[in-house]
Amino acid sequence: MTHSANATAASPYARLPAAGDTVRFDASASGETHAWAYPDLNYLEAFLRSTIDAAAASTSYEEYQKKMELVLAKSLSLPNGTQATVQHVQTFVYHGHQDVEVQVRVAAGTLGHSVVWTTPAELVDASGHKYLR
Repeated sequence: MTHSANATAASPYARLPAAGDTVRFDASASGETHAWAYPDLNYLEAFLRSTIDAAAASTSYEEYQKKMELVLAKSLSLPNGTQATVQHVQTFVYHGHQDVEVQVRVAAGTLGHSVVWTTPAELVDASGHKYLR
């Protein structure tokens, strides 16, 4: 996927990161002190599919947690402010729903130099501006 200044109207993102961009993990907008990522694309996509399926089926939070136990156990927690460099950005589409997958190389900390996958919702740009609308 190429970088675009404006994401589509259906997207929850006002804009998207691009390969080479410096970003920081940041989930403070939702009151969290840590953001999440996954060690590989398969786990991220399993997570995204499950949330779409759960919303479509009106699954309870408890049912969702039980079904997703393995995938959620594979998630990585990164403290807000952890810097990373965007390696790749691509579109994810499942049952008519779209999201964006971002591969980043973590700069420091316990996951320093690791390559992980997340969504723009867990990131802010180098100036601290969020990607979510």
